Amino acid sequence: MRRRLLLALVVLLATAPLSGQSRLLRIVGVPPEAGSCGALPMGWVSQDIGSGQVAGSACYDSGTAQFTINGAGLRYTSADQGHFANLAKTGNWEIVYRLVAIDAPGVGDADQTCGAWAQQSSAAGAKKIQLDIDGNGTAFMASRLTLNGAVSGTIGSGATWGRLRIISGNGQAAQSVDGVVWTDVGTLQAIGLSGSYLLGLGCGTFPDTGLATAVFADVTVTEIIIPDDEEDCGGYRPQLCTLYGMNTQAGRGGALIFMNTLADNATTPASCTGNCGGLAMTAVCDTITCYTASFRMALSWARPGCNGGAATCARTVVFTTSGTIVTTLGGITISSPYLTIAGQTAPSPGITVRHSATPVPPSGSGISVATHDVIVQHVRLRGGSLGCNDQLIAYGGSEYNVVADHVSIGWAQDDSFTAYNSSTSVTLWRSIVAESLNNAQPGNTCTGGGSDGHGVLAFADATNVLIAQNLIMSHNSRCPYVQGGTATVVVNNLVYNCRGGWAFFVATNYNANGGLPGSRWLATVVGNRVVRGPSTGDCNMWEFSAQGSTPVAANRIYRTDNTWSGTVCNVVEFNDLGYSPDIGTPDLVLPTGYVALASTAVEAFVVANAGARPLDRDSVDTRYIAELGARTGSASPASQADVGGWPTLAVNTHVLPVPASPHSIATGQTVRTNLEMWLETCALQWEIGGANDCVP
Repeated sequence: MRRRLLLALVVLLATAPLSGQSRLLRIVGVPPEAGSCGALPMGWVSQDIGSGQVAGSACYDSGTAQFTINGAGLRYTSADQGHFANLAKTGNWEIVYRLVAIDAPGVGDADQTCGAWAQQSSAAGAKKIQLDIDGNGTAFMASRLTLNGAVSGTIGSGATWGRLRIISGNGQAAQSVDGVVWTDVGTLQAIGLSGSYLLGLGCGTFPDTGLATAVFADVTVTEIIIPDDEEDCGGYRPQLCTLYGMNTQAGRGGALIFMNTLADNATTPASCTGNCGGLAMTAVCDTITCYTASFRMALSWARPGCNGGAATCARTVVFTTSGTIVTTLGGITISSPYLTIAGQTAPSPGITVRHSATPVPPSGSGISVATHDVIVQHVRLRGGSLGCNDQLIAYGGSEYNVVADHVSIGWAQDDSFTAYNSSTSVTLWRSIVAESLNNAQPGNTCTGGGSDGHGVLAFADATNVLIAQNLIMSHNSRCPYVQGGTATVVVNNLVYNCRGGWAFFVATNYNANGGLPGSRWLATVVGNRVVRGPSTGDCNMWEFSAQGSTPVAANRIYRTDNTWSGTVCNVVEFNDLGYSPDIGTPDLVLPTGYVALASTAVEAFVVANAGARPLDRDSVDTRYIAELGARTGSASPASQADVGGWPTLAVNTHVLPVPASPHSIATGQTVRTNLEMWLETCALQWEIGGANDCVP
């Protein structure tokens, strides 16, 4: 099995782009006193390690994005000393730094050592690894593999950059002279860090009466994601199975839920284990756990005995019928993790989910994902004028690894698609997001949102959000919109006919409570095509706004090859931040293996590939594609009735050809199962053509 190391996008601190090799400087004169720079960034804490040494301190200069650490004491005995500024972390992480300056009056150059540290706790004898650089500019790796055990180490060579990686609890140190070419210092250290550990920057000296002062720049703390296999992408989409939630296992290995009714009911799913009852062509139900359920219960129900883990909670929803599901009971919330919604298994013309023709509760969104590891594939979500709020939203719990793949979203009240507060690793891919409604509910009565004709939103503090290869069309605004604390990649989208002042990318620093100034945002925006439509009017293609508040420092965007088709807006860019947020090197990378299309090729690609069923479109998606081609249409109607209303979908049923041994590893695969390979066959039928009924 080939494994690849992938650096994900949670860059917590970074400074300006590098400009060649850096030189280690000596601090001359009086070292900085504690408090001469500001408080540490959010989440960072600092403390002395051990006892008996001169007290240390740590601070952060937000203007230069540099840390200053003052610390004293030995780090290479069974009981450590020193001063340590750190973040609490779990899982796989990397810290990188550049040592700008170091000095310790009265202490030999080789006896003043500062760098990146990782340790199980703040205890003096905790398990640890560190990569220090001394006053001579020499790198040194030290580790303690057992609690209160001896320390061993490896001397490196001349360096100004250091890096620590914690992978599966073990540590690897590396050094560099330019931050580009790295050399390992020692071998992988089997430290065995478990659960929460501390990762950060520290300083120490010998003797412990001396105080070393070090200045660190270009500090980044980045999550590391290691897929089990390069083909492992929730059993689906191997070409995009890295980063942004795309490597979730979702429903793999779990129960199979047959959605066999269009009724919206809250009836507990019925077991069909041991008796398929005409649901599947092979007797798979005789050998695995399976149920029959309504759409609502297939999504909102937790399996008996679900304890939060994949083994007890995972489930895959397949469809034995096509047609329209009317959510008479209000919005649907997914709160149990590890779920695959495989709309591609429904016969033609597929599944549409919409609100009732009578008012639903005023807080009822379409589908709310309030958990993790959820994939929604090949369904249409078209709420309507008597619904409320967002059509598809990651909101309400610990939301991560949430993927919307080939979904058609329309007629939403507020935002059509939202990655909400603190959700992370969320992807919207090859979908159509169109015609959000404006002023549909009388008196704007929806709670928690509104009726404002919004498209796509990365709400405050949502990170690792990928918006890729979508048609975003005919909204009042938010095409897309990112807020404070977000980290978002927007690549190869086609944006058409967005109204008013926001034609394309808008960024503000609103916080999670809707206030200002909030925190900074990071974005990578590549290869998008913006097409002016009849509703576009006067607009800004780009807007970077402080919204009348104090501008937030260090907003950063990497943007390239984002182009217009048609007459451009009167104002191409609005910026009241007082500085340019542009950077030359992206903070947030594209998925590994993803090659961005040229913006001029995006329209043809998206037309051919976006939406729930590109080869089996309903009349609404067909109209969207026609309006795009003719450069017609109107942004944000008040009601679906203004644009033809919900189409009537044929109700067709079939017996599913679910493969035998569905959870066994498929022939020629190392991770993907027979069921997952079959689901991909089903999807390709509606995307590029293939067998009539996704035969395994």
